[in-house]
Amino acid sequence: MTTRIALILLSLCMLGIAAESRTRTTQSHLQSQNVQVPVTADTISASASEEGFSQQDISIKGYNKRASDRKETFFVTNNTSHRISHVKIRFRYKTSLGEPLHEQEHSVAVNLTPGETKQVSVTSWDTLRQFYYQYGPKPRKSATPFVVTYRLLGYDIPVGK
Repeated sequence: MTTRIALILLSLCMLGIAAESRTRTTQSHLQSQNVQVPVTADTISASASEEGFSQQDISIKGYNKRASDRKETFFVTNNTSHRISHVKIRFRYKTSLGEPLHEQEHSVAVNLTPGETKQVSVTSWDTLRQFYYQYGPKPRKSATPFVVTYRLLGYDIPVGK
């Protein structure tokens, strides 16, 4: 009986030693930081309009797409004096050297009063998740940076209430 108790005590001691020598995988010294994303002509810019509306009627800002994201997010601002309900935009994606990667049109349903801004998301063109927005956070995994420009193709002004 004393041998059995001794074995139990020995095994409990071994468990205690194993528990003390475990590797900590959490990092308690992490701190958050505010990061300023530079807004330059390279990041996201509108091109000139020939359609009968101004490219400045709608602003796109705060674009982001990490390598792991399935969606692209950005802010849409209504710079007109009318409420708008829908925006059609063409995005052109290029490498940081200016080589074309992809081009895609997005129709985004938004309900914006004059001067209002809302964040929207669209499905990303990068289905393999191998690219990240050059001015966003750098990924841990190997990925290729890109820049994006946009062109406003149109927007809807709802009639009625």
